[in-house]
Amino acid sequence: RVAASCLAALLAAAPAGAQPAAAASPASGPHHRLDLRLDPAAHRLAATDEVTWPQAPSPGPLTFVLNAALTITHAEPPVTEVPAAAALRELGLEGAARVPLKAYRVASTAGVKSLTLAYEGVINVPLSDPKEEYTRGFRDTTGLIGPDGVYLAGSTVWHPRFGPELVTFDVTAAAPSAWHVISQGNGTSRGADGKARWASGGPMDEIYVVGGPLHQFKD
Repeated sequence: RVAASCLAALLAAAPAGAQPAAAASPASGPHHRLDLRLDPAAHRLAATDEVTWPQAPSPGPLTFVLNAALTITHAEPPVTEVPAAAALRELGLEGAARVPLKAYRVASTAGVKSLTLAYEGVINVPLSDPKEEYTRGFRDTTGLIGPDGVYLAGSTVWHPRFGPELVTFDVTAAAPSAWHVISQGNGTSRGADGKARWASGGPMDEIYVVGGPLHQFKD
């Protein structure tokens, strides 16, 4: 069936690096505490992200990038938008992005222990043409939320990126009835309250979220 085929393609596109990065030292990069609401019918993501660091950022401006399809609705401390091209060079991410990005800056990190963002928007890049399956081995998307499933990964830039550093995370995701949502680390795809919860358990080079209307089987 079409729905099953699309969901299988989304799951197959999930990054292979599901385990903590090999030879990674204790995390020095940011920790993301993410709370997600997925609205497949509207192809929409609503998220809050509380970002903390093992050590307080050095005093001075703090810059990050985010998918341009997502709009920040709240930030504490406040952020201002800055030119994306210069920010990508500053962060060492120039040439790495596959989606349009916006860049933001906290004017000063003096006394800042965390950054909390609320943002939302439509993530809907259809799977690539089926003909690509014969040349590349799989269909691809930079990010997709729809009735057949969800695929968010590093290529989506769906959470703030402060550079190419490793990250740790806790993710909670609310999705429609009968959906299961999967990420790296340890957790559950759907709890008694209908939410998925995952903890990275170690540094990762990206955060992905995949899932859809799945059936769970246990031995």
